[in-house]
Amino acid sequence: TRALRPLFLLDTYYCHGVRRVARQILQSLLPIIDIVVLLLAFILFSSLLAFFLFLDIEDSVYFIDLWTSFVSLFILLTTANFPTVMMPVFKYYWWAPIFF
Repeated sequence: TRALRPLFLLDTYYCHGVRRVARQILQSLLPIIDIVVLLLAFILFSSLLAFFLFLDIEDSVYFIDLWTSFVSLFILLTTANFPTVMMPVFKYYWWAPIFF
């Protein structure tokens, strides 16, 4: 029962404000989960498309398989390595910036 002691603390009369905030945080998680699932589905679809579009590029290490393309596009979402991923593809396809 030691692990459940914080829950018993929330159940007391004096912590009704904390209980209200905890309930609101739990209720706000459902819309956040919907957005995260939608974002991951979009990245999965884009990585599948990128894998098949840019499969024949020899020196690109970002689209060699589906998992690598998913991770590359997920990191690309943060724009951390945008030129590193896009420029080898842009060298072969002029229309690659439209995809990215």
